[in-house]
Amino acid sequence: AQTDQLTGLYNKRSFDTRLSAAVGRANKDGYPLTLLFLDIDNFKQCNDTHGHQVGDELLASVGQLIQRHTRTRMDSAFRYGGDEFAIILAQADTTIGGRVAERVRAEFCAGDVRGTSLSIGIGAFTPGMKAAELLRIADHALYRAKQSGKNQICIE
Repeated sequence: AQTDQLTGLYNKRSFDTRLSAAVGRANKDGYPLTLLFLDIDNFKQCNDTHGHQVGDELLASVGQLIQRHTRTRMDSAFRYGGDEFAIILAQADTTIGGRVAERVRAEFCAGDVRGTSLSIGIGAFTPGMKAAELLRIADHALYRAKQSGKNQICIE
């Protein structure tokens, strides 16, 4: 039970394990690591207006979209919970993370999103950092993106 049935992405339980491992490797090998946190803006309103089946279809489409924009053997993508997603970009700095985030956000918004959009926070690994610190940084960046009017990408 490492994957989310609806989206096909790894689940929250897998996230914790894989993030710790990725941070450990980045600390050991000295390569860059970037964490993206994504949240579907106005998702509750979409569910309330269009029904849970449409909401589930939207979640599944985000999972497929994320899979299209991540490297199969390098990156890990997760349904973090509810309408939140995470992507661990191994051996990638925030410049690459920003490009991935913008491609995902732009493609999402070009579809039939039922009044929703994507906010994305990007956290940068620094040597000596622990997994919990990287998680906090990416989460804070996502919070700033939401507070800045949604449908934004913020990097920390």
